[in-house]
Amino acid sequence: MSDRLTNNWTESLEEAFGPTGSKGREGELFALAVWSYWGYKVKDFESQRSTQLSGVDIEIQKPTWKHFYSMDVKNNIDEKGGFYIDISDKGWLFNPKKISHRICHVNPSKMFMCWYDRQQMRNALTNMKTDTKDVLHYVPQGYYSRIVNWRDLSSDKKFISYLKTINRNE
Repeated sequence: MSDRLTNNWTESLEEAFGPTGSKGREGELFALAVWSYWGYKVKDFESQRSTQLSGVDIEIQKPTWKHFYSMDVKNNIDEKGGFYIDISDKGWLFNPKKISHRICHVNPSKMFMCWYDRQQMRNALTNMKTDTKDVLHYVPQGYYSRIVNWRDLSSDKKFISYLKTINRNE
């Protein structure tokens, strides 16, 4: 089920989804800022239709890596650090049309971010998927700690200063 406001392709998430799209874009920009701050090369695919439809919002590359890794960004971390994963067949984790290497969850206002390998989380949740009719699976902060990399950037003064600098330049 899509919450798109139009069936036509749009260049921005806000045009396609209204306020939900604005929230999604805010999350993508936050993730791009974090990865860039950490010294990664970043690519933004907001306006690229085929890339977006395949579940790729951004790509990141650590200077020591040979290739970029793709990410689907979800702005859905709650105030306590937990987040939801869509485990339906057509959802963003199990849908075979979604091809990003990683999923990244963020909460820009709390400065929380976590990420994990798509296939590792699929493997971890496969049994749960067959045992439940729920399409959303809640993951409290700290669960799946072998898979999920979690960061709270709210006390990183250099990052906060960096964010202010890039926000002024936009």
